[in-house]
Amino acid sequence: MYIAKVYCDRKLEGVAHFNHFENAVAAIAAKRICNEDLSDKAFDRFVKCELKRVVCASESNGISDDFEFQFTDGICVYVGRVYSNDNA
Repeated sequence: MYIAKVYCDRKLEGVAHFNHFENAVAAIAAKRICNEDLSDKAFDRFVKCELKRVVCASESNGISDDFEFQFTDGICVYVGRVYSNDNA
């Protein structure tokens, strides 16, 4: 399970959950993530922004768990793995 959080100017605007990392990346690439949760201003900025870089936010045993997709205009999408007792 993965969680994606959309930030606009460091303010949390929306959260989505995905079963697979690939689904989260596809939603980010299509800019169809948390659209119903985003404020009108954040949605407009997210649709118009461009990807600047992807940063590995944390790494464990050589495997990256968390990523930040950093866009222009103050938009950042964090994607991280959600651990539970079932998959820890």
